[in-house]
Amino acid sequence: MLTEKQFLKGMGILMYHYKDYECPPETVDVYREALKKYLDPQEFEQAVWAHIKLHKWFPKVSEIMDQVLLLRNAGRPSAAERWGQLIIAAERGEGGPTDPATVRALQVCGGWDAFNRMEYKDLDFRRRDFERVYTEALEQEDRQTLLGLEGLQEQKQVTHEP
Repeated sequence: MLTEKQFLKGMGILMYHYKDYECPPETVDVYREALKKYLDPQEFEQAVWAHIKLHKWFPKVSEIMDQVLLLRNAGRPSAAERWGQLIIAAERGEGGPTDPATVRALQVCGGWDAFNRMEYKDLDFRRRDFERVYTEALEQEDRQTLLGLEGLQEQKQVTHEP
């Protein structure tokens, strides 16, 4: 979470760089409310500098959050890379993954134990579904981050049987 000093430093950098943009106190208040709770100091500063390097105009809150997501996701494996990592882990007899996106995507294979016991031809059949679900799960994590919902558990749906 950003302190007031860290937030004002980042906003000061933006205002110095984008001198043509008038940033009234009300706008600063909106940015403070939108960003302060969800970002740590390092990622805010990195996002500010990344925006300055890439864009000509003062950023919207969403553009700062987009930069944060790009920075957070820089080391995150793609669906194809994650699939390859799982194949290697299974061949080595390693334990199953614990990250929510992979666990969720492995459900199309029946979970980690079923994935471990599956023949290669059956794994190939499941790969496309795994990659689709994994990508959807990562996109959902990104949306939750942008909305400030990061860390909240998914709501369970209540079904009523007739």
